Amino acid sequence: SMMLLKKLSDSFFKAKSLGIGDAKLASISGIWLGLKGTYIAMSIAFITAGLYSFFMRSKGYFKKLEAFAFTPFISFGIFIVWILGVDWWIQKWWYLWGA
Repeated sequence: SMMLLKKLSDSFFKAKSLGIGDAKLASISGIWLGLKGTYIAMSIAFITAGLYSFFMRSKGYFKKLEAFAFTPFISFGIFIVWILGVDWWIQKWWYLWGA
């Protein structure tokens, strides 16, 4: 799925937007965390990277579509899911939506 995302983003932005190392790290997380854990870790990675990008762009440190490393965000997502556990994240998600 990460390779598909890489191909789609490369063709959409006409620039390299996701490296092969990012896709490999995401696939390795599937072995370690399982499918649910990988989805949660990637969600955390995308959200934190988006917040970081928004903050850096609003402060004038980044230009439009400027590249930055995504691997630290993937690593953070994997680490935080590994520490807290997949079930903790699922439980908090359902609690957030009132279920």
